[in-house]
Amino acid sequence: MTFTQEQAEAALAKWQKILRLQDWEIKVCICRGRDLSLDGQAEVHWRMEKKAAIVNLLDPVDYDNKRFPQDHETGLVHELLHLHMAGFAAENGTPEDIAQEQAIHALSTAFVRLDRIAEWLK
Repeated sequence: MTFTQEQAEAALAKWQKILRLQDWEIKVCICRGRDLSLDGQAEVHWRMEKKAAIVNLLDPVDYDNKRFPQDHETGLVHELLHLHMAGFAAENGTPEDIAQEQAIHALSTAFVRLDRIAEWLK
């Protein structure tokens, strides 16, 4: 599932409420791969002291992984969960960072799947 910019903003509002991040000022952007600082599907940059963040989602034009479909919603939720963990941020590649990434990945996938099942059941 990929988003337009408008859909990304609507999804951000929805997930900010679900994840209780309404006290954060968060923006979302569909960005070209060359504009992302990391090599991935999504990234978040935050300022803890201001409770401000921007989530960048990779433009589908630049997505080339044929094995796994691109999913902006799961990426968005993943990056939002990082805001709850920001106080525990670990250096990239450390065992703590890897464990945190695995936990956030599992949680974001589960939350989005549960939400989609709930929508389907309506």
